[in-house]
Amino acid sequence: MQGISKEVNEVTVGYERLQAEMKESQEQIKLTATDFEGISQASEELDKQSKTLKDMI
Repeated sequence: MQGISKEVNEVTVGYERLQAEMKESQEQIKLTATDFEGISQASEELDKQSKTLKDMI
């Protein structure tokens, strides 16, 4: 029984590590999406400013 208990404990620890890694990956994906959104908005703003400058010239 002690061997089985040890194996169950190892599986549980492995599962908890996997869950933690998945959560960390999800956080990184959220940050990447936020970064992309910010870059996209900045790009749109630059396009607007560029058009305004072209209209002035």
